[in-house]
Amino acid sequence: TQLIDSTLFKITPTVARALTSATAAELVAGCKGCQVGTTFDFSITCLAAFAVTLGGGSGVTLVGSGVTNNSAAMFRARFTNVTSGAEAVTIYRVS
Repeated sequence: TQLIDSTLFKITPTVARALTSATAAELVAGCKGCQVGTTFDFSITCLAAFAVTLGGGSGVTLVGSGVTNNSAAMFRARFTNVTSGAEAVTIYRVS
């Protein structure tokens, strides 16, 4: 639920970092009453010149670049399947 509820993430890496989202099943479990089409937004702000790369956990697809450094990146996650055992989420880079 941290990804859904917090929405703002700040990192100051001293080397390049890879971040992986929660799995689609974890995101569905953490979103009370979500349905196909439910969305939530979040941002990752990198306060250093080292790249931070977002990747998707199991069942999560990333559309657009997941890389940011010395800037902020905005993302919108959309639930595309909320059926138990077949959960799926697509995360879109929006800026």
